[in-house]
Amino acid sequence: MLIRRADARDRPAVIRLWAEVDRYHRAIEPVWPQRWNPAEPLETVLARLLAPVWDDPQQIILLAEEGGQPAGFVRAALVDEEPTPARIETLGVTSSYRRQGIGRALLEEALAWCVDREADEVALEANHGAVQFYERLGFKPVFVTYFKPAPDDGESDTQDPVGKLAPESGAIRRAEAADEGAVVDLWDDVRRFHRELEPHWPRRWLYPPPDIRSRLAQNLAAYWRDPDRQTIFVVDTGRRLTGFIRVALMDSWLCPAQVQSLYVDDAYRSQGLGRFLMDRALAWCAEQGADEVGLHVSPSNVSAARFYERLGFHPFLLTYFRALPAKQSGQ
Repeated sequence: MLIRRADARDRPAVIRLWAEVDRYHRAIEPVWPQRWNPAEPLETVLARLLAPVWDDPQQIILLAEEGGQPAGFVRAALVDEEPTPARIETLGVTSSYRRQGIGRALLEEALAWCVDREADEVALEANHGAVQFYERLGFKPVFVTYFKPAPDDGESDTQDPVGKLAPESGAIRRAEAADEGAVVDLWDDVRRFHRELEPHWPRRWLYPPPDIRSRLAQNLAAYWRDPDRQTIFVVDTGRRLTGFIRVALMDSWLCPAQVQSLYVDDAYRSQGLGRFLMDRALAWCAEQGADEVGLHVSPSNVSAARFYERLGFHPFLLTYFRALPAKQSGQ
C-alpha cells in the first residue's frame, strides 16, 4: 500500500471516494439535515468543497493506493476555532478495501502531519458506525450533535411560553447590554458545570485563560451588535436572572441555526424553564427563516440528551478528540 499526498490531478478519485463515504453515512443515518441534502448532484457539491483545499497550506489530503488503485483518503486541517487546533475533516476507505488496516494507516499519517505543525490535540466527527474504530485509537467523545426542524411561522409547542410561566418563576425576555454581568455569571456556571462533568475534555476547554470572564463579556458584545443574527433570552425574576439561552444563525454549519448554550440555575430547575427558553429560541429561529436548528450535548449529560430528544431533536454526529504528542526537536 502506498500513502501519498493528493493534488488536484487526483480530484476525480477523491470525489469518488468521498461520495462513497457520504452514501454509506446516509445508509446508516436515516434522518439528515436539509443542508446536507442538496438539490444538485452530490459529486458537484463535493468538487466545490474540494476546490480551495489543493492550494491551502493549512489543509492536506492523503490518498491510499493498492496496486495503483485508489483505496481510501483522509483530509486534515489546522483550524482556529475550538475545541482543538486541528481536525480530521473526512476519512474513508472504499468498501472492497475495508478491514485491511488502511483507515488506521491513513489516520496515523494525518495525525503525524498535525504533530509536525505543532497541533497538540485533534478533533473529528464520526457517524455511529465508526465509534468503535476511533475509540480503539484513543479518541474520546466531546459532544453529540443533535438537530430538529424549527417551528413553522414562529409557532412553538407552547404558543405563549411567557404567559404560562408561574409568577414566582419570572418572565422570559430578550437580554440587553445591561444584563452583561448577570449573563456572564450564568455562562461561567455552564463552563464550570461541564468542566466537572467532562474531566477529559480538550485542553482549550478545561484550562481556559485567566481572563475567561472578560473574554466571555467580549463574546457577548457580538450579541448586542448583531441582534438579527444572534440573540440571548433570559429568565428574569425581577431580582435576578435564573437562566438563559444563546442562539445564532449559521452560514456554513450543519443547520441554519444553532442553540449555543441553555442553562437554568440549580435552584430553579424542574419548573419547565428550560422548555420555555427553548420554545422561545426556536420561535426566534423560525422568525428569522431558519428551517432547522442544531445543538451540541455532552455525552455524559444524559438528562440533557433525554430533554432534547423529548423535544424532537435527533442525534446525528459524534465529535471526538485526541491529545497528540509534542513535536520532537529536529523533526
